[in-house]
Amino acid sequence: ISKEKITEAIEALLLACELHPYSPDAFYYLGEAYEKNNQIELALKNYKKASEVDSNYLLAIQKIQSLEKKNRWWSPKMKSD
Repeated sequence: ISKEKITEAIEALLLACELHPYSPDAFYYLGEAYEKNNQIELALKNYKKASEVDSNYLLAIQKIQSLEKKNRWWSPKMKSD
């Protein structure tokens, strides 16, 4: 998917989230678009929102776990004193 298409998808999904704030799908797919656009923090935020709207939304829960695991692995190690 081109960068332009991802940007268009994000804009459309932001509107979907605004119009349907109780739709976990809107937040989940917005998270996917952000993830494809390498905006990991925003992706994680929206996956979390999807799981808040529906606590049984397994796809969102799996994405949260996966991204948090990757973030821990890629995060710089804390300096020891």
